[in-house]
Amino acid sequence: MGKALYNTFLPFAKVMDAAETLYSQLRRPSLKDALWKDDPSSLDDPDVCGPGIFALQVGLVQVLRSFGIVPTSVLGHSFGEYAAAVCAGVLSFEDGFRLVLGRALLITSKVKEGRMTALRATAETVNQALAKFELEHGTPPEVAAFNAEDSIVVGGSLEIISAFEIYCFSIGIEFMRLSASAPFAYHTSAMDPILDDLASLTSAMAHAPPTLKFISSSTGGELGEGEFGGEYWRGLSRNPIQFSKAIRLLCSSESVLVEIGPTPKLINLVLRNFKGNPPQVLYAMSQEEPCTESLLRCLSQLSCKGVEVDWNPWFQRNVEERSEPTLDPPDFVISVNLTRKGILEKVSR
Repeated sequence: MGKALYNTFLPFAKVMDAAETLYSQLRRPSLKDALWKDDPSSLDDPDVCGPGIFALQVGLVQVLRSFGIVPTSVLGHSFGEYAAAVCAGVLSFEDGFRLVLGRALLITSKVKEGRMTALRATAETVNQALAKFELEHGTPPEVAAFNAEDSIVVGGSLEIISAFEIYCFSIGIEFMRLSASAPFAYHTSAMDPILDDLASLTSAMAHAPPTLKFISSSTGGELGEGEFGGEYWRGLSRNPIQFSKAIRLLCSSESVLVEIGPTPKLINLVLRNFKGNPPQVLYAMSQEEPCTESLLRCLSQLSCKGVEVDWNPWFQRNVEERSEPTLDPPDFVISVNLTRKGILEKVSR
């Protein structure tokens, strides 16, 4: 996951090396070795997957910045908010990494296993189903995310989720069990055992005002100075995700979105929130193709849509042959402004 980017682009390599150093300081095995094993089962370990995806997201943004892609807004879905906070200047990379790894260790040591399932139904329909299920079968799942008007995620123990899925099938509600590679019921009461520790961990970290527009998937609104801290990160782990509200707010002011992650998962959710005149949504990486090809496609599409791209890094992309630049504070891109300036000149050279 990201090995070709590491071998090709120095900004990405610098971020991954920084993550490797922090990981090793905690006496963990090599993060890069775990991410780049031929055996994909290593990514089932939250202690590897979480820090690895976090570093990959920040590294991807650094690569995009080297091509002149400047962000104006940021929105992270659930776990994505940790990288978003770093890239918006709210947290340092070091604090963000320690937060992500600390969270993973707390979850694996204190949280009981659970499952999550996505329902193709409105919130009203889901609430009615949960109420009827409780009357007929006992404890129901809990709502964990409002991803779109007709996409609601619920979580609970394996037994509860399995029983609720059978119930949904009987009443005609479509559902899809989410990946069990991280077998926990996030954003539900299952997270309660870690909340105090998580708040303590984050309250000791310095929080700066965001340097760009920061839309929270936890509240669905924009956050500013003084709104981050231990209680915010506690709420992010416990409260249902308000992605539908957040993405609508983001798209009220932005026209081009770039998904940052190992493979596109949010594009369909974004589009399901807009039945007419949907935003333009691209992705920077996909596990279905070499990551350098994904990046090139993303840059080309951005250029075609009017975003000014500096193509020089593409022709200087061998890490060993480049002089080492200073690592600027990383930015997290999910939205960029359009400009026509210099597009034809840049592309034709």
